[in-house]
Amino acid sequence: MDNKERIAALFGEIVGDWRVQVDCPLSRMTTFKIGGPAAYVVTPSNVEELKKIIGEVVPMLKKAGQPY
Repeated sequence: MDNKERIAALFGEIVGDWRVQVDCPLSRMTTFKIGGPAAYVVTPSNVEELKKIIGEVVPMLKKAGQPY
């Protein structure tokens, strides 16, 4: 399992794997249909999931020197 898969799995543990997209083209999500791929698109379903992502995953990404 590479680093990208590990990070996606961490997001998946919080929000469910089906709400984590890896290398997702942002053009699908913009009005003008422009934008390159985002490393991760995570869609939390409630405030608690968002708090957990911010509290647990973001600090880990900072420590590892990964952009977020």
